Amino acid sequence: MEPSRNQGLVLFILFILLSSVSIPSVSANGSADADGDGTTDSLDDCPNAWGNSTTDRQACPDSDGDG
Repeated sequence: MEPSRNQGLVLFILFILLSSVSIPSVSANGSADADGDGTTDSLDDCPNAWGNSTTDRQACPDSDGDG
């Protein structure tokens, strides 16, 4: 069975959408916001964690489990 033109288009659109999720967002002033929480990475205490987590002492998720 030969893939139809619509199937190819759907796969292309799906690829573009999935690819765009992994690209860090850039605000209007050109500053990166890797976690997409609206705070630029240069001002963000936790540039890879969305929001303002209070899980760790430094307000970042405790990914290494040291408390």
